[in-house]
Amino acid sequence: MAGGTGTRLRPFTHVTNKHLLPVYDKPVIFHAVAKLVDAGIDRIMIVTSPDQVSNFVKILGSGQDLVVPQGGKQIQIVYGIQNEPGGLAQGLYIAKEYVGDDNCVFYLGDNIFEDDFEEHIRNFKTGAVVFLKKVTDPERYGVATIDTQGRVLGIEEKPQIPKSNMAVTGLYIYDNTVFDKMINQPKSERGEYEITYVNNKYIEDRALRSVELLNNWFDVGTTDSLLEAGKFIQHKRQISSRVPSLSIVFSCYNNKGTIATMVLEAKKVARSITEDFEIIVVDDYSTDGSQELLIDMKTFTPELKLVFHHSKQGYGASLKSGFGNSSKDIICYTDGDAQYDIREFPKLLEKFEKNVDLVSGYKVRNLDPFHRVAISFIYTKLMKLIFWLPFRDPDCDFRMLRRGILDKINLESDSGVISVELLKKAVLANCAFAEVGVTHQFRMYGKSQALNATRIVTTLWLLIKLRWDTLRS
Repeated sequence: MAGGTGTRLRPFTHVTNKHLLPVYDKPVIFHAVAKLVDAGIDRIMIVTSPDQVSNFVKILGSGQDLVVPQGGKQIQIVYGIQNEPGGLAQGLYIAKEYVGDDNCVFYLGDNIFEDDFEEHIRNFKTGAVVFLKKVTDPERYGVATIDTQGRVLGIEEKPQIPKSNMAVTGLYIYDNTVFDKMINQPKSERGEYEITYVNNKYIEDRALRSVELLNNWFDVGTTDSLLEAGKFIQHKRQISSRVPSLSIVFSCYNNKGTIATMVLEAKKVARSITEDFEIIVVDDYSTDGSQELLIDMKTFTPELKLVFHHSKQGYGASLKSGFGNSSKDIICYTDGDAQYDIREFPKLLEKFEKNVDLVSGYKVRNLDPFHRVAISFIYTKLMKLIFWLPFRDPDCDFRMLRRGILDKINLESDSGVISVELLKKAVLANCAFAEVGVTHQFRMYGKSQALNATRIVTTLWLLIKLRWDTLRS
């Protein structure tokens, strides 16, 4: 939907449609179309007023410059005419013949979202989905009440005393019965066909489900919100400019329960930062089906590069394989067991200034069992003392680094000692570094390989050898 009169954005909207106003470097409508294309949508109808349709055609054309990332298919953009402001439901009904027998996504074009919708759209089958966001001023929005399963029980428009703080945003997914629900729909008191009427029909059928948005959302209907969105996009562009290309590396050993999610989340994060990225998973001879799962994922994740060890070689060997197979300017690495949240990669990126070579995470709070927390604490203190490391948490394997670091140092360790080796040799090579706190999560799948007697003795011996080698250097 890209119609409306834009009364709150006058005098700008006296001469143009609000969806054509700039949000930093692109018109509002560009952000909406890009979000749909990223989610895999390749057929889009833009519904607007007759006096503005030519301006949209000049800017967007038929979509000839856009392709969906899932398969590279060129998208199609067509245009629907809403002769006068008749409400959102009327705008959706204009698309009835274009939608045909399909389900559809209904997107209010003055909304800008940071969340990724691909999974929700791909898995949608029947009913309807509305996307909600917690807000501090719910009286300004349509507000939803939901049950414990996320099913919507009711929606109130701008209530004086809101029943919840869950605002209804401008994105919906509907099955094809949505058009039947509009038959004999009455106009509202303000003389329009409201989308709330349609949503209430789904509520009556107990078929309206909700998804809570976790990231930023902007409804650019006022000058303040337009400015806020512009500043946010400007900051995002400035951060993204620090990453010309990106390799995300995961080491994997018996991580079948987590590695798929890690890869999919990494893809979302990387795509929001740069178009030039790759995801590398090094499987260190897993025996739980991780390899078979990764091979299946490769069929629908073209950015995924797989490296398989034909015998168990160790964590350090996995990282070296990952680094050796990476081809991008910036490398981010972490474990495949999901103890660090790849969605926090932007936290590292915030610290990645021009003069910084390496950003290392440190655990804000360690959620391992008590005995592991105690051992990690002792290990960290010893490493900092023995190797004179200026890092808060050498044991936190969530880092990003410039490829140039690997040209300055030679990593030799095949075990977990590689983390200390990397940090120490980076310091000796006069690499500039920064640190940032990251969330440590409870291990939900698999178990650590580090805490048995043999490994502890081996690690101590490797650390002694590493210390001797670094002293000689």
